[in-house]
Amino acid sequence: MALTHPWGANFKAWLQVPAAVGVSDDLLQLVLVQMIRAANRYMRRALIDPGADVTEDHDGQGDRRIWVKQPPILSVTGLYDDPNRAFGASTLIAADRYYVDAGQGMIELLSQQVFGTVFATSQRNVRIIYRPGLAQDSDELLDIQLAIFIWGGKLFWDSEKKLHNVSAISSTAGNVTLLIREMPKEVREILDQHRFFDYPDPS
Repeated sequence: MALTHPWGANFKAWLQVPAAVGVSDDLLQLVLVQMIRAANRYMRRALIDPGADVTEDHDGQGDRRIWVKQPPILSVTGLYDDPNRAFGASTLIAADRYYVDAGQGMIELLSQQVFGTVFATSQRNVRIIYRPGLAQDSDELLDIQLAIFIWGGKLFWDSEKKLHNVSAISSTAGNVTLLIREMPKEVREILDQHRFFDYPDPS
């Protein structure tokens, strides 16, 4: 393991650990990755490092709009409307036939006579394949990065080179997991601004 995360260099600089202390990049990577996972869980969506596309099947409600479960949207790979739930190529809706409100996590069908202007009313007939998350240069992600770095400063080394607020370090099949006990108040206040509680009001 090495300090490969895109935030790694800035995280290391934030900590201001003297070179003489000899802190390994492996441990820095471990702490950073575990805090990011904890933050994603707390926010109830993968805003940081989404990693891969998400596939969701929704009920069509005879409406032209539909909301994903993990807003915001970075990109949409595929949108299907198929009451038979086969989701073949013939049920793929072309990208120029819908509008994506990335911030709200909403997809809206445009006026196209071929596909109609609403999703069919059926069960699990609308399939959305998309990547959730925030753009790397967005103000929201910079806010979250600040929270992660504050957390890292509190979690990492004290003057005796011991970890703060850590209940255990365990290893399973070669993967080390750092168990974090407590989120600092100031970190919680920042992440609360981005926490997802429920679907947006579709009205």
